[in-house]
Order: sequence, then C-alpha cells, then structure tokens
Amino acid sequence: MEPRAQRPATTWLPGESELASLTRALDWSKTPVGPMEAWPHSLRGVLSTLLTCRQPMFLWWGQEMVQFYNDAYRPSLGVDRHPSALGARGREFWTDIWDVIGPLIHRVQGGESVWFEDQRIPIQRGGGFQEVFWTFSYSPVRDDDGGVGGVLVVCTETTQKVLGERRLRTFKDLAVSALDVGDEAAAGAAAETVLARNAADVPFSALYLGGADSPFLRRVGLTGLEPHSPAAPQRVEPTDARSVWPLWQALRTGRPVWVSDVQARVPGLAAGLWPEPVRDACVLPLPEPGGEGVRGVLLVGCSPRLSFGPELQDFFALLASQLGAVLARASAGAERERLLVEVARAHAGAEAERTRLRNLLEAAPAVICTLRGPEHVFELANPLYQELVSGKRSLRGRTVAEALPEVAEQGFIQLLDDVYRTGKPFVGQEVRLLLDRQGTGHLEETFLTFIYQARRGVGGEVEGIDVFAFEVTEQVLARRRAESVADALRRSEERSRMVEQAAGVGTWELDLATRWLRMDAITRELLALPGEDDLSLEAVLAVILAEDRGHVVEAIESALRGERAGAFAVEYRVATPGGAVRWVEGRGRAYFDAGGRPERFLGTAMDISVRKEAEQQTRRSAEFEQQLIGIVSHDLRNPLSSILLGAQTVLRGEGLSERQLRNTLRIQTSAERAVRMIHDLLDFTQARMTGGLPVRPEPLDLHALVRQVVDEVQVSHPERTVRLEQQGEGRGAWDAGRVAQVVSNLLSNALAYSPADTLVTVTTRGEAEALVLEVHNTGSPIPADVLPRLFRPMERGVPTDSTRRSVGLGLYIVDQVVRSHGGRVEVRSSVEQGTVFTVRLPRNVKGSAPGG
Repeated sequence: MEPRAQRPATTWLPGESELASLTRALDWSKTPVGPMEAWPHSLRGVLSTLLTCRQPMFLWWGQEMVQFYNDAYRPSLGVDRHPSALGARGREFWTDIWDVIGPLIHRVQGGESVWFEDQRIPIQRGGGFQEVFWTFSYSPVRDDDGGVGGVLVVCTETTQKVLGERRLRTFKDLAVSALDVGDEAAAGAAAETVLARNAADVPFSALYLGGADSPFLRRVGLTGLEPHSPAAPQRVEPTDARSVWPLWQALRTGRPVWVSDVQARVPGLAAGLWPEPVRDACVLPLPEPGGEGVRGVLLVGCSPRLSFGPELQDFFALLASQLGAVLARASAGAERERLLVEVARAHAGAEAERTRLRNLLEAAPAVICTLRGPEHVFELANPLYQELVSGKRSLRGRTVAEALPEVAEQGFIQLLDDVYRTGKPFVGQEVRLLLDRQGTGHLEETFLTFIYQARRGVGGEVEGIDVFAFEVTEQVLARRRAESVADALRRSEERSRMVEQAAGVGTWELDLATRWLRMDAITRELLALPGEDDLSLEAVLAVILAEDRGHVVEAIESALRGERAGAFAVEYRVATPGGAVRWVEGRGRAYFDAGGRPERFLGTAMDISVRKEAEQQTRRSAEFEQQLIGIVSHDLRNPLSSILLGAQTVLRGEGLSERQLRNTLRIQTSAERAVRMIHDLLDFTQARMTGGLPVRPEPLDLHALVRQVVDEVQVSHPERTVRLEQQGEGRGAWDAGRVAQVVSNLLSNALAYSPADTLVTVTTRGEAEALVLEVHNTGSPIPADVLPRLFRPMERGVPTDSTRRSVGLGLYIVDQVVRSHGGRVEVRSSVEQGTVFTVRLPRNVKGSAPGG
C-alpha cells in the first residue's frame, strides 16, 4: 500500500472566491498570526464561514488585530485599501477612524457584543475621507481556550439609504415651506432655511433670480457663505468680471454647469460640516413650469465627502426642479390655476398622462388624495394618505363619509362642501383631527397642515377637490411640551423669587458687556449701598473689606472661566454705615453659549452674620473643652502612675493574704484602666487640636506585632478563647505603637461586647499593596442608627454596665490612627454574621506630624 499523501495546509479553507484565493496565497508567517498550519481551530472555523458567506463580514484576530474579510466586504474598502487590508494590523490600518471603532473593539474584547444602525463612520476611499453609513454588529469570537480571540464584524453599508432619506426630507421640507410663501423673496428665504438644514449634502448655496434677458441677477437666498463673501455677490451683471461662477451660462443654455475647479476660482473655500475644502460645485437653471424659459439659477457646493456622481447630480437636478416650482407658485397664483386646468384636460384626454400623474403623487413626500363630485368620492389616495388613515381601510370609490365616518362630525366634510360650492381653496394650519387608525373605535389625535384645492373641468366648473397635506403631529406636540416646560419654568421662577424675598435673600445680575451690577433692594441693603441705580462692579467691590476682596474677585473670574461648571460661591464681609461688620454669602452661576463664552452671570446674596457668630462661638467652646481635657488628663497621669507603681511593688512582695492579693490586683486593674482612659483623652485632645495623630513608621512584620498584642490581651482574659488567623506577606512600614493600639482597642471591644462562651477571631491578611486586619465577634449587633456615628468621640456601640464603662474614645482613636496611616476602617454588624471591624493599611506609610 502506498503511503497517504500529506494533506495540504489550506485544504480546510473553502471556496474559489477572490478573498479565499488571496488568503491562501498570502505568506502569513510574516504576520502576527503565523503560518496557516499553526492556526487554531477556532480561527479556521470562523474563516470557513466568513469566506463563504455572502453577507459582508470582517474579522480582527489576536492581540495585534490581524485583519480578514470576504468578497462581500471588499467593495466597502474601495480600490485604495484592497488588498492591502488583508493581513494588516487593525490599529495601524484604520488610523483615520480608530478613535471611533477602538472603544467598540475594546468592549467586545471584554466579551460584550455591540450593534449600531445607520452609523456614520467616515472612511478614506478614493483618495480622501468619504461620508459612509453602516448598520453593523461587533461580536466576540472565542479562541480554543474559551477566551476572546477575535472580533467579528457583520455589516451592511447603508449610505445610499441614509442619503436618500436625508434628501427626501429636504424635498418634504421644501414642499411644506411652499405653503406659506407669498412672493419670490419669501420663497427664497424659505429655501435658504431648508437648504441650511442639509449642510451635509449642500455645504453652500446661493439662489439668484432673473431671466436670460434680465439686466442682472439678484441673490434671494444664501447658505454656508458669509453675506458679503466675494463668492456670492448680491447682484451679478452679464459682463461683471467679479463673478467667479458660470451663472449666465447656465441661465442662457438652460443646462446645469458642473464646476470642478472651485479651489482655483475661490482659493481656500470651505463650508458645511467638514474641514476639507470644497472641490466641486454646480450651477443649475431653475425652469419655469412646463419648461418654458428659466426664472433663475441655483449655485450649490458639493460636499467634499460625497462622490460627485450621478446620485448627487440627480439630487441637485430634482432640487432645482422643485425649487423652480416653488418660485413659480409664489410668483403667480393665477398661473397655478392655469396649470391645474391643463393637468385636468391632459388627465381627461390621455390615460398615459393620468398614470404618470398617479405615479408622481404616490411617490410624493406628502399626504395626497383626489376627490370627485359633490359627495367627495375617493379617486386616488397615495401611500402616505393611506398610512395616515390606516392601511386596512378601503378608500377608492367610497365617499369620505363612508370611508372615514369619524371625520363627519369634526367639520371636515362641511369644509369640503364649501370648497366645492365656491371654488375657493381652504388652507388649514396644524388642524386637529381624530382618526380611528386601528379600527377599534379608539380615536387617535393627529395634526395636519393641508390645503383643499378645487379642481375644475374643461368648461371651468368644479368637478372635484385635490387634497395636499403634511402630518405635523410631532411638531405640534413638541411645541406644546416646550410651552408647558416654559410655563412651568416661569411659575418656578416666580415661586423662587417669593421664597427668596421671604427668606431675606437678595438677587443680582452682572452685565458682562458693561461690567455693571443690577441688584434688588435686599442686596443693596445687605451691601449698604445707597440709591437705586445700577453700579459698576468696581464700585460694589469697594464696599467689601480689603482682606476679603481678592477672594471675591477670584471667585467671579473662576466662574466666568467655566471652572466648577461656572458655579460661584464665596463668603465675605462688608462694613455697615454704623461701623459694624456684616458677613454676606454670595452664590450664583455663569451661563455659557454654544461656543463656551459666558453670556449671563447672576446669583443671590444672603446675610450670614448670625451663622458666622454661632460658628465662632462653637469653635471657641470646642477649643476650650479640648484644652481642658488635655490639662486634666496630663495632671492625672502622674498620681495614677504612682498608684500603679505602688500596687506592682506590693504584688512583688511575699506574705500577702488572699484578701490582700485580691484587693491589690483590683487596685492595679483600676489604675491601668484609668491610665488607658487618660491616654485616650490625651490622644483625643491631640487629634482634635492638631488635626490628627502623628505616626512614625518603621519597617516591621505586622503579623508578628498582631500576634504579640493578641497574646498580651489573652493574658488579661484567660477565660476567653481568641483565634488568630494569618496569611500572606506581613512586612511593611507602620508605626508599631499606634498599630498595637488599634489591635488592642478592637480586640478589647470584641471581648467586652460578646458572650463569655463565644469565640473572637482576629485575622491579618497580606495583599499586594495593603494589609487587612479583621476582628470578629458574635453577640448582640450594633444598632443600625448607631453605625454611622460609631467612630465619633464619646460614642458606644451598645449600652454597657459599670464594670465596662469607658469614656467612649477607643474607636475614635482607632479611626484617627488608621487615617494617619492613609488607611480606612469599616464596620458591619448583624444578628446572623455578628460584628466585624475591618482595617485596611497601605504597606508603606510616610511619617506625619501632628496636624499634617
């Protein structure tokens, strides 16, 4: 038997597509993923799916984000990125959009999937950035070990859909604007507003009116350029050498003129949404209805991030056509009547023309229907009309009253009757209409802007009505919400003013242009300022005491610079006419425009003299109490030391009776407790008067220190069981005496407040940057309302009997020592888990002086 031939390394890679062939041919050993025969099964599996799938797919693999993609994705790269994208590193290849996709990739590498619809992600194609929209998902791909080995992108480019919807919205807005214009100037202004909202397609535009025989063209609309820009003069004569655009050429030939040398004509011209200069433009004639002549031209710039191809050219042509129709309607209402008559005659004479008209109405971005006869029978209703009233209703051949019975009682049939009888059009603005859209009898509120236009026959008699409308429900409801918010804000401001006046709070506002201050009567009285006229900021600052004036000025400038979101808060003193000093609190906020420049600065002023006096009195009392405690504690320490020394001397003697021994031990225990209380009082005094306890860290093993303290406490409580658990590295730099004080206080508390027959556990655990100490005991939990203030001085967790009474400073000292080490102490207590104190100390602590 012949030996079996070795299986090629690429036999698992299916397909004869371009990317499958390129993938097999690429020398992958020169890439971070290595040769193909070493690829993991997970990578091979996903590539088998990717390269045979007709959905655009893209894969980043490994830490270097090496790239794979299929034939369906290739067109999205353009000619300048394919095939170089295959095998490239993602971060190096997509530098132009990494700030957008990088965070998404990071999320997916964490195991999360993301999905976006119609997302704008500009990419470099065709030598520059292009505006591109995508609907895509990023999903994690697991490697052979179960981790995230890659990021799979499944996407569809939706640029044409988004651009189509955006341009259709422009046509719709232009049609709506035509309902309210009365002349060509108003039509130009309306068109200017509409085009300005679509700067993505039309970075700049200029609308000029005038015929081929006119002595000049006059500008009636401008977007994207300054009003006095040489690129858009207000008036252009046929021989004007200053005109940089072929306006008259387009006007006289009636054909668009495409301009591909914009930068040569207007160097540095940039407009619209993008920083790149505009390269192309177009001058389009505005045709008269029926194609008889031209009434003006429209100059439009082409976005530098859009391909200057047939789609954009068709959009511009349709835009010019619709704009020409709007201008025609604005300049000649009688002409519109004539056109309607001609359309009616053509409708009666040629079925082909009727079909063309029907198709046009169905594609129009407006709600349109045609009614026949005095009963108003539906002849045609376009899809938007059918959607408005519910797609389930049958309309054609039925009267309005039959098809829409809920409309009959709302007055619309009477309006139709009037238009049919008089032949005069009716225009409704934001009219409320209730419709049974679901067929359940529930009426939904809708708002329409519409026109009822009589349609006349060959002999001039009215034979039907054309309905042209736009649903404006969202706009009306949004305006109502805005008006409601504005009304609520007004009422809130009125209530605020009433509250401020009742509370003695004054108000002020600084005019940022003149630096003059407007104040109400309360503020003037607080600042002891005479008169009622506004004063300059400098004049107001002059009444503030000199030592406080600098703080006030700095607070004002800080707010105007936008620091702390423009908040202003300062306390200062002013001298009253009687010589007294008054404390004033000023609060306010600076508000900024879209460019970050301050546009308003206002706030309040309030007399806080009483509060300041109370704070000063409280501060003096606290300092006196702390000094008194320190003095008393210091004076008591010497006699107690003598008592303790005497008791120890007696205990070292021999021949003591049992009663004498018991009394002497009681004296020693009481003296030691008193000494500890004095030490706590001295620490308390030092912490309160200097802002903290000093620590002098030295290298030590905290495990050994805790073990020593536990042994010492155990000697004093031989009847109790204390378990010590230690793990991890215990070495670091701490103040041994202070840390021992923490352990002793916590352990003594645990023994004092737990049943005598229960276990107390002390745990020390070394972590990377810190060491954790935990002391756990069972018994009655600390009440929940006590926990928030447990570490305050003179506080106790639970009531104690007289044998365990203390001054309540132990936990306060614990907290101060831990803080001085840069650590923190926490407590949790419940019936089920008992009470646990947790101390976290950084391993290496810098020394601190008192108050530091």
